[in-house]
Amino acid sequence: CFQCQEMILPANLKEIPSQAFRTWTALTEVTIPENVKSIASDAFLGCSSLKKMYFTGDIPKFDMDDETARHLTCYYPSNNSTWSGDLGAKTNPYISWVPYTPA
Repeated sequence: CFQCQEMILPANLKEIPSQAFRTWTALTEVTIPENVKSIASDAFLGCSSLKKMYFTGDIPKFDMDDETARHLTCYYPSNNSTWSGDLGAKTNPYISWVPYTPA
């Protein structure tokens, strides 16, 4: 679905592999389910419209390419202790991090 703007990934997903969403230029928002434990650094490479990423579980192992990260705001569950410390050092320093309360 190269034209999808918002996507909620399946709950049983455990990792987002390399180039999984490469050049999905219409994608603006994605929700990462709690079972995801790793995201490849180039999983969203070329997603030039991606602005918001919502995490619902523990912090996964991931990095993000700088070009995508410069325009990205990531929302993480405020009541989850794995989301502590310097998130930029754990992921990418260009990402803006915002705590939120999941519904």
